[in-house]
Amino acid sequence: MTKTIKNIISVLLMWSILIFVSYILSFTSIEYQGLPVVYIMTLAVVLIQIISYFHSLIFKTELLFDFIGSLSFISLLAIGLIFMGSSDFNKFLISILLFLWTSRLGLFLLFRRIKAKKDIRLQEYLKTPSKLFVLWNMQAIWIILSSLPIIIVLTSESTHAFGLIEWGGFLVWLIGFIIEILADNQKRNFKITNPSGFINTGLWAYSRHPNYLGEILIWTGIAIISIRYIIGTGYIALISPIFVFILLRYISGAPQLELIANERWGSDEKYINYKKNVGLLFPKIF
Repeated sequence: MTKTIKNIISVLLMWSILIFVSYILSFTSIEYQGLPVVYIMTLAVVLIQIISYFHSLIFKTELLFDFIGSLSFISLLAIGLIFMGSSDFNKFLISILLFLWTSRLGLFLLFRRIKAKKDIRLQEYLKTPSKLFVLWNMQAIWIILSSLPIIIVLTSESTHAFGLIEWGGFLVWLIGFIIEILADNQKRNFKITNPSGFINTGLWAYSRHPNYLGEILIWTGIAIISIRYIIGTGYIALISPIFVFILLRYISGAPQLELIANERWGSDEKYINYKKNVGLLFPKIF
């Protein structure tokens, strides 16, 4: 089986997952002219990735990859707000939280990407059109599966008062948001004076990837806020923080950066001790 065929099969599998998840969520989704709004959200996200794929293919660049991801989150959010049937404080709160997170992260990554010239983690995907198409569809999967709690809330007919559960979710989100911002800023400032070194100060003295820990907490908080809107098949939305954890811990986040770090500083005694004493995501207690 050629690599191109494997890539095509991978894309078809990802589309199948998106269709299945959208179908499951459609049972509790509000409708627009007989069409569940969750279908509109999913289709919009996929179309944005496909259009962006052609730009990336023609110009042989992944410059806008992260920025398009943030734009896709905002587009999904906008669709939810436009077609929202009944409103309450929680729906507007969760919308604001998503917008703050994705706009802040999207701009941060875009400016970092422009300064770095290229993202070495994504260069492999630019080699063939089919592999590049896989990359953009992977982003669609990430956006939809991460956003499941938000999709549930915005497409729900029910309303709820802001209570202890929502307070708890907001506090978890806020802690994660602060951690992510601090971690990103600490690393950016460190790299200005130490471009070839590894950071082991600030939050990075307790976690080798505190920014990812912050993101996991962000999606956990959003899932908690959404819990009272979940009914029936909608419980699939609770896979969101689990999916984000697995993605960042085992697939495209920490493993890639750990591999790059090992290539750069794997023989450095200070880095060896750093890895030994500092947890990958969570601080080591003992």
